[in-house]
Amino acid sequence: MIDFPNKAATLLGRLQLSRIIGIGLILAAAGLSASVCAQERAVTGPPRGLSRDNTTEPDGQNGQTPPAVRSLDARPGTAEGGILIGTLSGVDDAGLGLLSMATGGFDRDVWTGSDRRALELLIPSLPVGAPSATMAILTRRLLLTAAPFPPGVTSGASMLNLRLERLFAAGHVDDMLQLAELSLATSKNSETAHYAAWGYLVRRQPREACEIASELTQGSDQPNWLKLRTLCFALSGEQAAADLTLGLWREQDGDDPVFAALATRLTTQAEIDIPPGIRLDPVHMALYAETGIAPSEADLMAADPVILAALAHDERFAEDLRLFAAQWAEHKGAVTATELGVMFDRVQFSDADVSNALSVAATLAPARASALLYRAVKSLTVPSASAEVLRAAFSLAHEQGLYVTAARLYWPVVQGLQPAEPYAEIASDIGRLALLAGEFERARAWYDLARQSVRAEPKAARGLRLLLAIPNNGYELPWRPTESAKWLADAPSGGALFARRVNEILALEVLGYPVNNEITTRFLEAPPHHTGNVPSSVILARLDTAIERRQVGEIVLLSLIALGPAGPGHATVPTLSVVHRGLKRIGLDQEARQIFVEALLDWQLATP
Repeated sequence: MIDFPNKAATLLGRLQLSRIIGIGLILAAAGLSASVCAQERAVTGPPRGLSRDNTTEPDGQNGQTPPAVRSLDARPGTAEGGILIGTLSGVDDAGLGLLSMATGGFDRDVWTGSDRRALELLIPSLPVGAPSATMAILTRRLLLTAAPFPPGVTSGASMLNLRLERLFAAGHVDDMLQLAELSLATSKNSETAHYAAWGYLVRRQPREACEIASELTQGSDQPNWLKLRTLCFALSGEQAAADLTLGLWREQDGDDPVFAALATRLTTQAEIDIPPGIRLDPVHMALYAETGIAPSEADLMAADPVILAALAHDERFAEDLRLFAAQWAEHKGAVTATELGVMFDRVQFSDADVSNALSVAATLAPARASALLYRAVKSLTVPSASAEVLRAAFSLAHEQGLYVTAARLYWPVVQGLQPAEPYAEIASDIGRLALLAGEFERARAWYDLARQSVRAEPKAARGLRLLLAIPNNGYELPWRPTESAKWLADAPSGGALFARRVNEILALEVLGYPVNNEITTRFLEAPPHHTGNVPSSVILARLDTAIERRQVGEIVLLSLIALGPAGPGHATVPTLSVVHRGLKRIGLDQEARQIFVEALLDWQLATP
C-alpha cells in the first residue's frame, strides 16, 4: 500500500458537483479531510539534450521573445540540478521540442509548406514498434524536433499531444515526460497531463501519477481519469472511495472489461476472470502487478512497445515473462540491446547450466534459453565451443523472429573476434552483425572468410555479399546484368523463394545494378500479388508531391507511414524505391540505403 496524505480527498474534490454529496459521505466515514490541495507541482523528468535555443517561439507581438528564462526544478528525490530554458510565456507549445539541428533533430523549418490539417491526420498514423532501427531513429528525431507547425485550418487537435501519444507508445517515456512537463509548466492541459501521468505509471512512480490526477481541475470526470483515480484510491487503501469512483466510471459508460475486472479484483479480492484481447495501457499494468497476476503473451504482443518495456523492468512480474517482454521490447525499439544484456546477466544459472548450455537450453522457455546461451558465449574462450553456442543462439533467435535483436545483443560480445576457420560456419552471421552495427570493413573481413571457406554456407555468403553492396562505402558489387539468372535457377517459379529473389534483384536495380531484359520477363513468373504492406495511393501521391517540393517533415513522416508497422522487410520494392528517393532528396542518403539493408536482411531470413 502507498500512503498518499490527503490525496483521496484531493482526488474526490475534483469530481462533478452533483456527485460530491455521495463522495463526502464516504470521506466522512473514512475520517478524511475534504480540503483540496492547491500546491504547485514541480516539473519533473530527466534532462535529455534540452537547449535554450530550440524550445522558444516568438510571442506573436512584434516577433519578439521575452528575454526571461524559467528554471526547471530537479526531479523529486534526486540531487539533479535545475536547467534553464527560454521563457515559455506566449509560446505555442505545439512547436516545443527537445532537439535542434545541432543536437540530432531536424531544422526549424522542417514543417514549412505543410498543411496543418493534413499533419493532424497523419501523425497519429506514424507507426511505432516496427523492427527497424532506422525507422525508430527517424521517428524519434521527427517527434522531438523543436519547430513551429504551420497555421491554417485545424480540427482543434493539439499537435503537441499528438506527438506525445506517439512518443509514449514507442517507449520514449523520458523524452515524452520532459516534453509534457515543459508544456504543463505554463498550461494545465488535461490531455497533456494524462500522458504525463501514464509516463509516471510505467516508470513505477504512482505517487507522481496520482498527484497529477489530484491537481486536475478540468476533465476530471472523464473515463480515463476515473480509471486512474480508482487505482490511486486502491493504492492508498481507500476502498470505499475506490468503489465509488469505479461506479462513477461505469456511469460514464466506461468500456474496458479488463480494467473493470482487475479493479474489482483488487478492491474486493474476488476471483474474477480477466478477459483477453484488449489493448493494454499503464493502468492495466499497474492493476495486474498489484493483483499478482499477469497479462497473456498474446495481449503483450498486441500491446504498444511502451507496455512491453514497462513489464520487462517491473520485478513484480515473473522472470520468464519479463525476459519475454524484454526481447520483444528491444525488437520494437523500446529497450536497448545493452539493457537486454543486463537483464540476461541477472538471470541466475548454475555453473553446470552454463557449461552445458546447449543441452540445458533445449529444456527451457525460449527467452530463458536465450539468456543462458548469451551467458555461455560470454564465458567461453575456446573458439570452436564459442562458435557452436553462437550458432545455436542465432538459430534460436531466427526461430523466434528475433534475429536482429540477437544481432544487436551479440555484436559487443563478438566484435573483438578475428575471422578464423573455427568461425567459418557462422562467418556470414557475424558479418551481418558487423554490417548492422555500421562496421563495414569488419563485415568485409567476415565475408571474405565466408566466401573462401568450404565450411561456410554458400547461400548465406551470397546474402552477405548483397548486403555489402548497399551501404555504398566504396565497395562496388562485381556485377553483370545477366548474373541474377543463376539466382533464380534454384527457385521454383511462382513460389515464395522465387518471389523473394525477384525482390532482391529489383532492389539492387533501384540501387544502380542493371538487370537484363530477358530476366525481367522471367519476373512475371512470380506471384502477381504482393502480400506485404502496400500503402494507400493517397499516401504515395502525397509523398511524391512532398519530394517534388522538398518538404522535409512530410517526406520523413510519409515515408515512415508508407513503410508501415511491419517495417521495410514487408514493404513492396516500389514502396522502398519511392522512400529511398525521398530520403535521398533531403540528404538522408545513409538512412535511405539502410532501409534497403533492413529489407534485404528480412527477406533473407524469411522461411522459403
